[in-house]
Amino acid sequence: MPRFIAIGFLALIIGCSPNGQTEVDTTSQPHSNADTSPAFAVEPFEIASLSISQLPYARVDPVSLEDDFPPDSEGVSMYERNGTFYYHPVVLAQRGLELLASYEINADPEYLDLAARHANRLIAEADSIDGALYFPYEFDFALHGREDAVLPAPWYSAMAEGQSLSLFVRLYAEFEDEKYLDAAHKTYASFHRFRESGSEPWTVMVDDDGFLWLEEYPTDEADHHAFNGHMFAIFGLYDYFQATGEGLDELRGALTTVLHYFDRFRNPDGASFYELKYGVTDTKYHAIHIRQLKLLGDITNDVRFLEMADTLVCDLPPAPEDLAAVEC
Repeated sequence: MPRFIAIGFLALIIGCSPNGQTEVDTTSQPHSNADTSPAFAVEPFEIASLSISQLPYARVDPVSLEDDFPPDSEGVSMYERNGTFYYHPVVLAQRGLELLASYEINADPEYLDLAARHANRLIAEADSIDGALYFPYEFDFALHGREDAVLPAPWYSAMAEGQSLSLFVRLYAEFEDEKYLDAAHKTYASFHRFRESGSEPWTVMVDDDGFLWLEEYPTDEADHHAFNGHMFAIFGLYDYFQATGEGLDELRGALTTVLHYFDRFRNPDGASFYELKYGVTDTKYHAIHIRQLKLLGDITNDVRFLEMADTLVCDLPPAPEDLAAVEC
């Protein structure tokens, strides 16, 4: 198994709306990974093997061992909501990834140990359903504060599945502990439980036009399609494919969805839309979208993702300093 280790940029959760469409290669073949799974559009992307410094979650400097989130008795990050403390799966996965990335920089074993403790807590808190691991949010969540868009606890998210998948794969590369490889395989299994097959819970779906979505907010309406959550989940599929050679069709299918729907996330008057159901925009997530699209360009060597990133930079100048200047 090739050795590759994480390094990190972070995001938590917020909210968005529609527009036009980007052309996708019409030679793409629909794909189904099982008789019970729906077919979805797949472009035949070439997938690059990135160096450590190029990987999703790459860092230049180590993070502090002192976290912004309150720790439990083992130093594992907790999330406070309305006076109650929870293990938030994205907080756990992202903290584990940034600690692992920091260990790659400073070789301090305390960072590696703490990253493992975050992964172990994810495994301990996971729900095992039909052989798949799901990482629960144990609190109700009103998307954008809307009372008509509440995800009741426990709920699950493809973003949490993808980031946990990245953490497990990368920890296995460090420790060669089968526990982490087993957790990675079982987490990847969640990407095979489609909404269309009647699976409960589900975090992946194929829309009416045949495009694969990795849903950050799976609801009965099934049309939120959060842009950043979909791409964070793609990074998990990328890490898993690099480590095991499995999941290429799901990875290519999710990448194809980004190409097809980019114009609907674009808001030429400012920040890109966070998701496709409500008209919410946010400048922080606009910058995250730009960085994610650049990473997709690196992963595929496909200039179209880089052009999308440049388009977003021009839609909302000036870009943050760490985003390369673009002639608009």
